[in-house]
Amino acid sequence: MNKSKIALIVLALLVIPFATQAFSWRSLAFWEKPKIATPAEKLHLFDAAAQKATLAKSALWQEAFAQKKWDKLMKNPNNFQVSDTELNFLINEAIKKDAHSPVESVFITFKDNKMYITGQLSAVVKGKFELTGKFNSNGKTLNPVIEKIRFKGFPIPKGYANNFLNEYFPDISSFLYTYPKYTNIDVTINDGLLKLNYK
Repeated sequence: MNKSKIALIVLALLVIPFATQAFSWRSLAFWEKPKIATPAEKLHLFDAAAQKATLAKSALWQEAFAQKKWDKLMKNPNNFQVSDTELNFLINEAIKKDAHSPVESVFITFKDNKMYITGQLSAVVKGKFELTGKFNSNGKTLNPVIEKIRFKGFPIPKGYANNFLNEYFPDISSFLYTYPKYTNIDVTINDGLLKLNYK
């Protein structure tokens, strides 16, 4: 996988909020069921209309970042939030389109102000990986931080993962701080939803 494709997946894993209009995450049937849905079931319940809206949302954020403009994003408050179902769809679509992806699958859960990420490597070194991450803000930068990482059940030094994230995230962080007229920015992660909050 080349650097640009790696960066796209990393940006998705970092949970850059993607815009949506027609899709409401709370309308998904599995959120109302008492059983815990499997990753495959959750993606199956994410219908064609939701997929189309999520792709449009992703395109809107990519355009905003490329042009360094916020006007289209600011038209809808839902543009500043993303569900784990939306994000799982985007990541796995990117993986499927890359014939040489070393990642077979990724599944993300948002809860307790953290991101829980599991996935499967299918090339070079095969096996399941697990990550726990969060966002830190110091008022000037918003940084993703990996708290724990395991591969095949064994702990991996988190410094390697954080160094990799730091290579790709600074430009995105800088863009987030160009939002007009705000005094503070933070990220909340809970109940399957991540929100980017400008105050």
